Amino acid sequence: MGSGGIFSTIFSVLHAQQPSAVIACFHDWSGLGVLFEREALDTIEDTDGPVNTTERAVAYFKAKQPDFTFIHLDHIDHAGHKYGYRTSEHYKSIEEADRLIGEAIHGLEAAGILAQTILIITSDHGGVGKGHGGATLAEIEIPWIIAGPGVAPAKELTSFVNIYDTAATVTHIFGLTAPDCWIAKPVLEAFGSP
Repeated sequence: MGSGGIFSTIFSVLHAQQPSAVIACFHDWSGLGVLFEREALDTIEDTDGPVNTTERAVAYFKAKQPDFTFIHLDHIDHAGHKYGYRTSEHYKSIEEADRLIGEAIHGLEAAGILAQTILIITSDHGGVGKGHGGATLAEIEIPWIIAGPGVAPAKELTSFVNIYDTAATVTHIFGLTAPDCWIAKPVLEAFGSP
């Protein structure tokens, strides 16, 4: 069990094993702030909307050149709940996220850290109708994209990836030891390993 009575997250694992690492989180969903050990991060910003979230992260890239940054854009989920998943409004929110990811990548480039950055772009769930939480493929199948130095370019993964494997993959990237209680496995296939 990690600090705060929660299981250790990637934030506390990275902080414990590399205390000088600059760790940041930018999000616009207030519920996220209770899911990790706040003391493990140098910066946590609960922003107002996806544009502000991205702008704050880009400014931080330029000011601090962080080692690890988690950016959470919640507007896609909001669109799914309000208009329905797989509706035109939902797809527009995904297009907006794509644009904002592009801005974040340009921000990494402007900060001079893109060449040494590994990006993982994913979602935590899909949806059906205006909800989620069930076990249908539309609710549990998500994109999982990784790119950067050491990552096999344009590789389509054939192995099954669970969302929690993201944290284990980050431990692999940083050369960390994952906690014994984690069932996650690093997605080694993304790096050209079997």
